[in-house]
Amino acid sequence: MTIAAIAVQHAEDERRERHIKILHLLDQTRGIEHILLNLPVLFQTPALRLCLIGALKRIWQTIIQLERSEKHRYKLDELTALESVEPSDIPLSANNITYFSDRNSAMQARAMIRESVQILAQLHQAQQVQQTTAYALAMDLKRGFKRCSVDITLLEALEQTEDHGPRVALHKFRGALMVLKRLNKDHSLSQQMMNIRQLIAKLETEAQALAQVNVEKKNRG
Repeated sequence: MTIAAIAVQHAEDERRERHIKILHLLDQTRGIEHILLNLPVLFQTPALRLCLIGALKRIWQTIIQLERSEKHRYKLDELTALESVEPSDIPLSANNITYFSDRNSAMQARAMIRESVQILAQLHQAQQVQQTTAYALAMDLKRGFKRCSVDITLLEALEQTEDHGPRVALHKFRGALMVLKRLNKDHSLSQQMMNIRQLIAKLETEAQALAQVNVEKKNRG
């Protein structure tokens, strides 16, 4: 093989290797972007967003080093602008005991949290995120996972109450309240807990009234 042919082959091998690296990096960006687009804002803490956007920027900078393109630079500029954007969350209303309106939404949120934890692990393995940062963010997400599970329990309890009366699901409401109490270290769940307490008090009153009616019916019979 001539020197020219060797040089051509070497250049082709480098091009192919560079292309494979770019494809791998683009796959990483898609995973992170999926989280930023689909993880409920409720669980997108400033620290998590900063971490994910920072990782995305570093990946795109590497892509630009491998393949200079205006399209890639534009993507990097978009991410720089995104860093200053704080997503607005819809607060829990005064009467709601859950953040999610139905079980499917809460279950989808749990699935997204699982994916987010996996993405953090992958970013740590790729040395894009430090272990301590990945661990702390994963712990926050796991707290969010428990919150979703509580919402699912509460939504099921509401259905049971509607179908079978005020007493049947009281234990579920109380159990959910205990879990939230353990999770409420930053007091962000206080409104939800107050709403649940008010509902429990209301259901207990209804259950007592219903029991009294049943006793009176029995006595008359």
